[in-house]
Amino acid sequence: FIVIAVVFSILLFGNFENMGLAVAIALVVALGAIGGVDDYVKLTGRNKKGISFFAKLAGQWIAALACGIAIDLVLRQMHPDNPELAGQIFFPILPTNCYLDLGNWYFLFVAFVIVACSNAVNVTDGLDGLAAGCLVIACFAYAIIAYVAGRIDYTLYLDIPYVTTSAEMTVVCTAMLGACLGFLWFNSYPAQVFMGDVGSLPIGGLLGLVACVTKQEFLIVLVGGVFVVEILSSFLQIVWFKMTGRRLFLIAPLHHHFQFKGLSEPKITLRFWIV
Repeated sequence: FIVIAVVFSILLFGNFENMGLAVAIALVVALGAIGGVDDYVKLTGRNKKGISFFAKLAGQWIAALACGIAIDLVLRQMHPDNPELAGQIFFPILPTNCYLDLGNWYFLFVAFVIVACSNAVNVTDGLDGLAAGCLVIACFAYAIIAYVAGRIDYTLYLDIPYVTTSAEMTVVCTAMLGACLGFLWFNSYPAQVFMGDVGSLPIGGLLGLVACVTKQEFLIVLVGGVFVVEILSSFLQIVWFKMTGRRLFLIAPLHHHFQFKGLSEPKITLRFWIV
């Protein structure tokens, strides 16, 4: 239902003269299909762990690389007077003349951001309302960012890169926002429905795509800070355990660590939202 809500809203309200919307829909459908297969395998009892980690990751990378190439082409097409913009990465706070130019290799960076965000949201989806609430906040923030980055007057005033394609990403962000709010109504503690991989993978990946299209990739570290901390806690737990034979946290990801410390599920969720 999350995927259907997002796709239907984009189809209803989006201006498809901007091909970035077609790329967004393709990514949602592709990652939703991968997550759907994984959930189906789990729920039918064929394998309680779902499809293998490497198969799921390979599918994510294939979808992300295809979208990375497509977005690179769309950005170049939408900025014929400045095609170099497509391969440039800008840094928050620094002026627009301070950037890293990846050129034709930018699509690899886009793919990495999509895969990282997709898995980060998936890892965060462990408590009732946690991932959905954090997504609502992140989507709301990027809806504003997308609108501002698509207005030449605002970008000149704020000294951030003007991206023509960014304006329609506001529709994508508000579609995600609406879908996550509707889901959160039933997912709040105690949850009646669960997001599953079919919901978390596409929404996380789409958030990463929006960050790249708006040329505000590094802001995702702040806007999606909870997702970043959650996936880092899992990564650090694995590395630390292999190096020392001991656990860095009681259990990973981080929200379960606080559960083991005795905090109630609603309190952890609400405090993560506040962060």
